[in-house]
Amino acid sequence: MAVNDRRRKEPIRNRVRWALVLAASLVLACSSDVTSPTSPLPFQLSFSTQPSSTYSGPTIIGTSTAIVVTARFLAPTPCNDLTATVNQHAAAINITVTASQKSAICEQPLAVFDYWLVLNPAPGTYHVTVHQVGEAGSANTTFTQDVTVSG
Repeated sequence: MAVNDRRRKEPIRNRVRWALVLAASLVLACSSDVTSPTSPLPFQLSFSTQPSSTYSGPTIIGTSTAIVVTARFLAPTPCNDLTATVNQHAAAINITVTASQKSAICEQPLAVFDYWLVLNPAPGTYHVTVHQVGEAGSANTTFTQDVTVSG
């Protein structure tokens, strides 16, 4: 009788094992997206309030070691600071450049900032999106480019 009991329980054990293996593999397969959060990427932001006479529009260029963003930001007043955040999620890099009011009072209505942002991700191809927030007239500009850092 003991042999028959074991035979009856064996298919149930196999089904339970199979279900546990399937559940574990699903959790592992799905967790790769969940556990790779957006991470900040180090960068350097420089800007000038003297507009360049050779500026021809925003560019995002990949070099052998870096991604270089060149753009123009039209701020509501010259009493603004430009700040940036750069986040990477896999092959997507999101850059947000924001104008924030300084504590000074300004009478001049507009300011032009030409800026350069340089970041050094690992070699690879990236989809880079730049968002400019806080521009004059409450405009928000977005531009995007696929670039390769060749390493």
